[in-house]
Amino acid sequence: MNFFDKTNEWIDAVEGSVIAMVTTLIPWLAPALPAYLTFYHLNQMVQIPMVVAVAMAMTVEFLGLAAISTAFSYMKHNKENRAKMRKVNVAFPMGAYIFYLVVVLSVNVILELPFGDEFHRWAQIVVIALLTLISAPAFVIVIARQQQKEMEAEKSERLATVKREKAKVKKEPKYVCGICEFKAISQNALNGHMKRHRR
Repeated sequence: MNFFDKTNEWIDAVEGSVIAMVTTLIPWLAPALPAYLTFYHLNQMVQIPMVVAVAMAMTVEFLGLAAISTAFSYMKHNKENRAKMRKVNVAFPMGAYIFYLVVVLSVNVILELPFGDEFHRWAQIVVIALLTLISAPAFVIVIARQQQKEMEAEKSERLATVKREKAKVKKEPKYVCGICEFKAISQNALNGHMKRHRR
C-alpha cells in the first residue's frame, strides 16, 4: 500500500469520527441560539436583570427539551403497550412543547415586530404573562413522567408475578397417585409408591 492509499484511509477514518462527533454535539449546541436570543430580548427589551434573564432563558430551553423527550417516551410506551387501559396521553407533553414554542416565538419574534410603542407595551405584557405561566407546563411534565414511572413499575410487578407463578407451577409435582392422590416428584418415585398398593 502506497502513501496515497494510506492517506485516503486515514482521511476516511478521521472523516467518520468527525461526522460522529458533530452529529453528537450539534443537537446539544443548537439550543444555545434560541437561548441567547431569549436572554437578549428579556434583558434588553423587557428590562429583566441579566442573571435572571439567563436563568429564564435556560429554563425555557430545558422545558422544550423535557416536553419533547417526554412526548417521545410516551409514544414508545404506547407502542409497547397495545392495551387501551395501559396507554398514556401524549397530548399533555405535546401541549407543553407547543407552549414552549409559543413562548420562544413571542419573546424572540413578536417583540421585534416594527409597530408602535403601544404594540410593544402590549407585547411585553403578553411575554411576561407567558413566562408567569411557564410553571404550569413544567408541572404537567413532572406529573406525566411520574405517572409513566408508576405504570412501568406496575408492569414490572405484573411480569414478576407471572414469572413467579410460572416457576411455582413448574415446581409443583406432576406425578399423582390415582388411588390416594400421593404426589411424587418423579415417575420412578410414583412407581415405587404404587408398589405399596399392590402388596
